[in-house]
Parts: sequence; C-alpha cells; structure tokens
Amino acid sequence: MACLVFLAGLLLGLILGWVQQLRGAHFLTHTLWSAWIASLLILILTRLILSERAPAS
Repeated sequence: MACLVFLAGLLLGLILGWVQQLRGAHFLTHTLWSAWIASLLILILTRLILSERAPAS
C-alpha cells in the first residue's frame, strides 16, 4: 500500500511539473531533480524508521 501511495504522489508531482513546463515556468531538469530529491528523502526516512523498529540483536 505504501508503494502505491508513493507512486501516486510521485506521479502527481511529475504531472504538475509537466504542466509548469508547458506554461514555461520550469525546466525539465527542475522537475526531474525535484522527483529525485523527493525519492531520496523518502528512502532515507523509510530506512531510519525501519531501523528504529528493528529488534535489537
């Protein structure tokens, strides 16, 4: 479920970025960098949260 929500959010962001590109307000690289940074932040946060929940060995 979490993956579907992530993909839906990323898709929405890319669509909105594409609309801004069509308006001439953003470059393609801005939209791509935003998606990459958002994905990296979610990956880091997921790793941090899951490492806190892992049982101590």
